[in-house]
Amino acid sequence: MDTLIVQRKRTQELLLAFVPAVYFMLLGMFNIGMDLWHNTFRGLPSLGNLIFFIPIIFRRRRIYLVCGICFSLLFLYFLFASLFVVPGNTRITPLEAWAVEFWLLFSFACSLSLWYVGTRKFR
Repeated sequence: MDTLIVQRKRTQELLLAFVPAVYFMLLGMFNIGMDLWHNTFRGLPSLGNLIFFIPIIFRRRRIYLVCGICFSLLFLYFLFASLFVVPGNTRITPLEAWAVEFWLLFSFACSLSLWYVGTRKFR
């Protein structure tokens, strides 16, 4: 019985570290793919999306901590900016506004999860 509890806790810790890292990798891949699809792939601005690959490539506690802090600040800024910009924009429907807010909240939660994993010890 104790081994099941330990194994379940270990699985939860691994998922807490793995899911946000995979999410940010997929976010970077999607952004690069859209740049290629729309022919807007322009060197350094588009290659800045490679920053989102760092947590999945380098799986270290300090990397998770630094990426979690940076991504949290970035998505918190986007979240506050969207709270002021989206309601005044007449071209955005309420469904689109809700989808953008949900995506920003999920991204912020994933970055907080990276930050939390960075503060914990890996075994």
